[in-house]
Amino acid sequence: MRLPRPPLIRFALALGSLCLVVSLVVGLTLGWLLGSESGLQASLRWLVPLAPGELRIDGATGRWLGPLRIEQLRWAEGEKQVLADRLELDWQPAALLQGALQVAQLHAGHLQVDWPASPTPTPAPENLRLPLAVSLASLRVD
Repeated sequence: MRLPRPPLIRFALALGSLCLVVSLVVGLTLGWLLGSESGLQASLRWLVPLAPGELRIDGATGRWLGPLRIEQLRWAEGEKQVLADRLELDWQPAALLQGALQVAQLHAGHLQVDWPASPTPTPAPENLRLPLAVSLASLRVD
């Protein structure tokens, strides 16, 4: 004959099971978002409306984990505008865990930046230290 489990043990098992299921769902969702092209497309649909100003990204293919290609990126806010065509990014996102940004290649077929001068001079920063080490193997604008 089997004795019933005390309520505290049943609660602990239920809570542990719930934590395991939630962790699994979060892990699988992150894996899908970061590691697949359909995850890239879905996350862009969610993230683009949250960007400041007006952002438009056309022809995005690849994965957030790389490589990533964007046919055209347009951003505008007031008089400030950025246009980039045929962007290609290949990077090692796992390096972020060691405090480094490692980019194997960042290429653009065309880049146009319209940024009006400020009427008042911007003071020089006290420190130009970046929060992480940066390694950029290949940077090219055609």
